[in-house]
Amino acid sequence: MTKPKIKNTIVAISEGLLGKAVFNSKINISEAYSEYMLYEPIVLIANRNWNVQSEVQLTSLKSKGRGDNKKIDFVLTDLENNDRSIALEVKYIKGVKSKIKIDADIEKLSAFKTEKSSKDTKAFLMILWKEHSNRDKHRTRISQIGIKKYFECSFETNLKQKYVVTVFEIYTKR
Repeated sequence: MTKPKIKNTIVAISEGLLGKAVFNSKINISEAYSEYMLYEPIVLIANRNWNVQSEVQLTSLKSKGRGDNKKIDFVLTDLENNDRSIALEVKYIKGVKSKIKIDADIEKLSAFKTEKSSKDTKAFLMILWKEHSNRDKHRTRISQIGIKKYFECSFETNLKQKYVVTVFEIYTKR
């Protein structure tokens, strides 16, 4: 029963992030949007069936200086099965000139999978994009890294603003 619960959770979070982005565009705060504004809907949606932890320190990776100190954005642990968990790194790509920096995220997600070493451990990179944000160029780069798209959803507002959430699954350590 692992796949449906994990897939349903990823779909629900993705659609929730999409709804939050569209909502924020309607109240004119989308320009002030950042990755951290995505945290609330993730916690609220995942809390139903998962123990949610944010900014989880990895034991196997050491920090190379300033920055995130090798923390995973979210770790979700199934309330019914402690061996089932999801690691989630979240990105928000705001505009055309936005650069996508995912190498450290992939390294963290791969390390998490190695640390947990359970077949019920999944790791995902979740990206919220605005349609004009060079999404295709970034997706090409991501596919060259060797991770595959797991799920995608999108919505276009009446003002022709299109938001997309793309989820990539990390399978193995690079």
